[in-house]
Amino acid sequence: MSKEFSKIQEDYKKCAADLKQTTKAEAEKTKKSMAQALEKCWDAEDNLREAIATAREQGMTSKKLADAIKDKGVKSSLSVWQKAVVAQKAQLDAMLALVAKAQSLVPTLAKLESSAEKISKSAGKGSPDKKEIDAFLADVKKQQSELKTVMGYAGKMKPGDKFYAVQSKKILEKLLSDDKASASEADLPKLLEEKQLKRSAARVTSLSGAIEAAHKKGVSIAAEDAKSAQTQLKVGLLKLKELAKLVGDYKRARKKCEKDIKANPDSKKLIAVLDHFDKSLAAGTAQMKELGAQVKKTAAA
Repeated sequence: MSKEFSKIQEDYKKCAADLKQTTKAEAEKTKKSMAQALEKCWDAEDNLREAIATAREQGMTSKKLADAIKDKGVKSSLSVWQKAVVAQKAQLDAMLALVAKAQSLVPTLAKLESSAEKISKSAGKGSPDKKEIDAFLADVKKQQSELKTVMGYAGKMKPGDKFYAVQSKKILEKLLSDDKASASEADLPKLLEEKQLKRSAARVTSLSGAIEAAHKKGVSIAAEDAKSAQTQLKVGLLKLKELAKLVGDYKRARKKCEKDIKANPDSKKLIAVLDHFDKSLAAGTAQMKELGAQVKKTAAA
């Protein structure tokens, strides 16, 4: 075996440890971990939003973080969310590092492949050296293919994967600002993605439950305690406002993405969920209207 090929083999062995860690299996594992970390961020964000809303119902008016964390619920939820953001950023960094490692290894292997091919051409056909070199080349090409697959995972990352941690400061500022602005036109299709739809459905259920509870309690005490009934009405209306905003966004998404919804393999299921959102808003509106009328009647008596 020539000294040149022995040197190529030695250089290849130096890459062995990195190649062992830079695989499609590792990229897929990291991708799943990254998705799970983002999901935890979203869940923690929902809990933080709920904690801030509860604090506002109890009288908090400030939009400053220093004031908001005086509320135990907000402080606790904020801590959980911040830890989730750190974990999500760590998974993103792991994926970016994996892709970067693959990118750095490809030129190295390409150079080794080119050098080995030159030696292969000069080796005797059918000779032991020729067979060993060709086997080496086959392995190098296989590794390069694996690395290029890993590099492709850079394009599989969704906006949330890439930007959630980076935008976490703005997300927190928006939560504290009590901004009820509607979703942008560009964001509407995202609302219909399976994971986002599932989270929104859970939010609709939670808000509807809170509205129903406020209605039930308010109606039951209106005749005896008008002030407490008024408080329940206020709580219910705040939840209704949030529900109306969420369902309103889905109404817009439904109109904008009508063709996509019809083309969806689970279109019937998707439409049923959207119909449920509309019915939940209608029910909540009716409940608050009834409670409002009851409170007004009691106050006039």
